[in-house]
Amino acid sequence: MTRGHRQPTYPAAINFAKIVYGLFLTPIGISFAHLQKRFDLSERTVMRYADELAKNLKDDVGRPIVEISGTGENRRLRLVGAGMRSEGTAYQAASLYFAFRTLEFLSKTVIGEGIEHFWDEALKTLKTPAQLRLRDIERKFHVVPYAPKDYAPHEDKIDRIMRALLMQWRLKLIYRRVGGGAPRDHRFAPYTLVEYRGGLYLLGRSDRGKDVIYLAVERIESAEFDCDDKGDPIHFALPRGYKPEKYTDGAFGLIDGPITEVELLVRSDDSLPYLSSRAIHPTQRFVKRGDGRTVLKMRVRGTTELRNWIMSFGPWLEVLKPVELRAEIAQLHREALAACELPAEPRAGRGSVATR
Repeated sequence: MTRGHRQPTYPAAINFAKIVYGLFLTPIGISFAHLQKRFDLSERTVMRYADELAKNLKDDVGRPIVEISGTGENRRLRLVGAGMRSEGTAYQAASLYFAFRTLEFLSKTVIGEGIEHFWDEALKTLKTPAQLRLRDIERKFHVVPYAPKDYAPHEDKIDRIMRALLMQWRLKLIYRRVGGGAPRDHRFAPYTLVEYRGGLYLLGRSDRGKDVIYLAVERIESAEFDCDDKGDPIHFALPRGYKPEKYTDGAFGLIDGPITEVELLVRSDDSLPYLSSRAIHPTQRFVKRGDGRTVLKMRVRGTTELRNWIMSFGPWLEVLKPVELRAEIAQLHREALAACELPAEPRAGRGSVATR
C-alpha cells in the first residue's frame, strides 16, 4: 500500500495561518530557527511546512507567493518579491538605519560621514510610498550608546587607517601603550578594524613581533603610509586562512590569556534575568543548584577583562572558580571598601559646641 502525504491536522492548519500572517508583517522573511522556537517545532517539521507553503500557496495566475531563501542556518521563509514592494523596501531601509545608529559614536569621523552619505543616496533610490513610510525615522529609532569613545579628534588617522585597510597598505605608527613609557614605532600591517564596546581597535601584525596584536586607535599618536624608496605605499597580503574571529572567540573581551574554567554564583534574583538574556560569552551555561541558586559557567581565554566585569556587579556575583580569581576579586573588594570608608568624626571635647 502506497503511503500518502501526512494529512494536515487542525493545529497544523493554525500554524500555517500564523506563519503566513507573520510573513505579511515581516517582509524581510522569517528564519527557520525562529519558526522552530516560535511554534515549538522540530527542524524537519519546519522544513516540511516551508516546502508545502512554497509549493502550494499561489496567486490567481499560478505564481508562488512564498519562497525559501538562503541555505543552512540562514534559511528563511519569505514572500516572493517582498524586497520589491514599497513596504518591504521601507522595512529593510529602516533596519539599515537602525544599524547605522548603533555607530553614532563615529558620527564626527570619515566613517560617520561615509555612512550618512550612503544613507542619503539610498533614500533617493526609494519610491515615494517607501519614502513616506520613512518620515520621522529619526524619532522612531534611537540608540543610547554606553560610554563610547570620542573619535572626533582622530579623523585624519581614521582616514588613513581606512584607506590602508582597503588598499592593503602598510602603516608607520607611533603607539602610546597603556602602562606609560616612551611611545613605540611600528611598521604595521592592518588586517581588521574592530569595534568593541564603543571603541575602535586595529588588529594586525607589527614588525616588533610575530603575533597578531590589537592597537587601540585613540592611542595611535600618528599614522602614515609606509612607503618604499620610490615613495610608493608598501603593499601587504592577508595571510592565507586569516580570520579575525580566531583572535576573539573564547576571549572575554580583547585581552587574551590562558584558558580558564570560571564559575560565578549569581547572588541576586534581579541580576539573573539581566545576565541570562545576554550573550556574555560563547561558552556560557546557567546551571541551577540544589539550593535554587544559579551558577554561570564559562571557559574563557584570559580573565583580565572578566575581572573588571565581575567587579561591576559588586556583591551580586561571587567567584567560585578559579581560586586565584576569587582571591583577586576579594582583594579588590577590600581595597574598594577601604577607599569608601568615611573618616571618623572628632569627639566633642570641653568647650566644643554641639550642632544639630
